Amino acid sequence: MAAAVLHEEASIPSGTLARFLLDLENGTRLTNRDVVVLDEATMASTDDLDALLREITRAGSKLVLVGGPEQLVTSEQLASGRSLAR
Repeated sequence: MAAAVLHEEASIPSGTLARFLLDLENGTRLTNRDVVVLDEATMASTDDLDALLREITRAGSKLVLVGGPEQLVTSEQLASGRSLAR
């Protein structure tokens, strides 16, 4: 639902991180002209962030992380969020 709202309000293609990672597994690739905005970034698992960052790095794309460490998260996500906030 949040992806649909972002798509409508920002007029950019939007989807979930899980769907994007599945698309990567199925051959979708970013380019150095792509910008990925990850909303609620502290909610992403370390493994999902790792997979995303590997593709961002490979392609030379840009990544914008949105969210704060005060969001409700698991202990793994909290550690990632605190690291990203520094």
